[in-house]
Amino acid sequence: MADIEIDIDGKKIKTQAGKMLIQVADENDIYIPRFCYHKKLTVAANCRMCLVEVEKAPKTLPACATPVNDGMKVFTQSTKTLESQRAVMEFLLINHPLDCPICDQGGQCELQDFSLGYGKDNSSYNEEKRAVVNDDFGPLIATEMTRCIQCTRCVRFGKEILGVQEIGATGRGEHMQIGTYVKHTVTHEMSGNIIDLCPVGALLSKPFLYKARAWELKAYHSIASHDGVGSHLSVHTRRGEVMRVTARENETINETWISDRDRYSYEGLNQDRLTQPCIKDETGEWREVTWPVALNFVANALEKVKAAHGANQIGALISPNSTLEEAYLIKRLWRHLESSQINYNLRQTDPRLTVVPGLNIPIAEIENQQTIVLVGSHLRNDQPILAHLVRKAALKGAKVHVIDMIKHPYHFDLASETIVKPSEFVAAIREGQAQDLLLHSLIIMGENALNHPDASIIQSLLNKFATDTQSIFAQLPEGANAVGCYQVSAPAERNHLPMKAYLLHGIEPEYDVANPDQLQQNLLSADMVIAVTPFVSENLKKVAKVLLPCAAFTETSGTFMNLAGEQHSFSGCVAPKGEARPGWKIYRVLGNLLDVPAFDFESSEDILKSLDHQERQQVSSPDVHSRLQYVGATGQSSAVMPHVNQLERITAWPDCRSDSLVRRARALNQRAVETRFEAVHIHAETANKLQLIDGQAVQIKQDQAHVSSEIAINNQVPIGAVFIAGGTTLAAQLGNAAGYIEIIKC
Repeated sequence: MADIEIDIDGKKIKTQAGKMLIQVADENDIYIPRFCYHKKLTVAANCRMCLVEVEKAPKTLPACATPVNDGMKVFTQSTKTLESQRAVMEFLLINHPLDCPICDQGGQCELQDFSLGYGKDNSSYNEEKRAVVNDDFGPLIATEMTRCIQCTRCVRFGKEILGVQEIGATGRGEHMQIGTYVKHTVTHEMSGNIIDLCPVGALLSKPFLYKARAWELKAYHSIASHDGVGSHLSVHTRRGEVMRVTARENETINETWISDRDRYSYEGLNQDRLTQPCIKDETGEWREVTWPVALNFVANALEKVKAAHGANQIGALISPNSTLEEAYLIKRLWRHLESSQINYNLRQTDPRLTVVPGLNIPIAEIENQQTIVLVGSHLRNDQPILAHLVRKAALKGAKVHVIDMIKHPYHFDLASETIVKPSEFVAAIREGQAQDLLLHSLIIMGENALNHPDASIIQSLLNKFATDTQSIFAQLPEGANAVGCYQVSAPAERNHLPMKAYLLHGIEPEYDVANPDQLQQNLLSADMVIAVTPFVSENLKKVAKVLLPCAAFTETSGTFMNLAGEQHSFSGCVAPKGEARPGWKIYRVLGNLLDVPAFDFESSEDILKSLDHQERQQVSSPDVHSRLQYVGATGQSSAVMPHVNQLERITAWPDCRSDSLVRRARALNQRAVETRFEAVHIHAETANKLQLIDGQAVQIKQDQAHVSSEIAINNQVPIGAVFIAGGTTLAAQLGNAAGYIEIIKC
């Protein structure tokens, strides 16, 4: 586009022909009021609040829909402009209920602000205002549609960004209403963004409803703690309590959006909190103790186990949501104890696999790829922002291929889709290579593939093919800081044999590992189990000997490293609950008690500065492929064929069950109730073969485990397989996430 010059309020501005006037004004800090316009959405031009005077135009023009041309003169503060904007405000307020005193949007409402600047103190209209019946959007979004001004931001967001138009406009004129076409709740994993988009109080956060006023809140910058994107957040607090979480703009990562998991997981912060160090006595009773007593007890216990059984009988299982600082201090402690038993890849079932996590391109570059291959990767569940960027790439013409073990609902067109049972997965990847599906592409190996029993073979095949074809190979494990954990903790030995001492950092052993039954037995037989956790549960009380209260992510400072290898630090927003302490402080003091040298850190910033750069693996460097061993690249699958009447188990962790915080987020889990995560999901043909019907009570047998459950007919599951959601009570009672299941009628 050619460069041109325009004049806005006497200011000469050079810009490009074809841009909309409102864009040029925004780029030059010249404010024009608007309701329907949003820079990430298409132009609707239906609110008319942005009317401005343009020289030689017979009437004022909408700035959002008026392209600039050379020599144009615009007047944003002229009498003609202000009169037009005041007239628009009068029309918008005709049917508005004017209920600001009870509206959650009060104090942060664009309509409220503009009515002060452009409104009148009386109205020309005396007719009765219309009222609109509210639709039930579900447990996350509250509706007051009488306040709606039909800006259609929410409608366009669904169609253009989400790819799932759950909300639309029905009726015409004064009878127009925004709602769901068919009565149903809003279920998209990024639906909460319509709350931020709504310029009035029509769409609100249901968990936050009537909790606080905008002027009472303090806003803190933070980083999302659930996936590897590192979305930027704004955490709003009042009197030391987190009240809500909203999106903070970062164009290179999350643009202006966040996932519902990041928005609503804060609800879990006040549930089941551990607020005091506790030690289990000889009788099995728990007693509260002071921090010095607890940490001295832990230090002595670790030294005793090392002396009696050797250093490698001391293991650490740490959450991939741990901060860079926490992971680093644990590594330093374990190095001092001469143990190499550290593991953060808790859901992997292939002991041969060494994960080198990373995207290997900048996050924003995903939308510019020409071909993308998703291998065992349910992006909408695991990394919603990445799924949004893949959709943008697809809309630009990229071909997206899928090879997976379960059929997922996508919000973009697929060039090909291959869905097979786990035992056929490696062969399907080889077939995809033979058909050149992976040629010159971004190959994304997701959590489902990484947790496959032949993940090392899959990794080697994909990595070798990426190297041979100059494609980009990305591995996307679970957790907010898997890349950081790898950099400071890898390589780590993973001894699945029972050990004498365990440190559990930020995990719940019955929900966060691939084989909860095996780990449960190992923990019960250990001499010492130390749980450093924000949350306490009956199961942790059962397996642990010491409980140390750790601050949650909003209560501590730290750093996450995202999938692109970028570090993003954050500070605490509220004080820890009770006697809870930030994880880095707990390990700092424990290190002092164990006489770890150079361990006198005063802040998380000091820890970050002290990280040994030679120790880091430089995950995002271009030679990532050369660091992967081609283990089993030409080998055969280790999967054995199931016995008669046995089904291959597929396990994945839903977004609302992925970690200890979201499992306690009430609204997120309410929305997921209809998904029936505690049921056993099988294909209709599998059900017919076994003479089962939907909802039927059955016994599930895996190895020595027998569990009662019910059948859910789900044709997204391959024939001959069974899907069981991870992080659930059902999965906690079973064995390996990649085993075989037998279904027995009750």
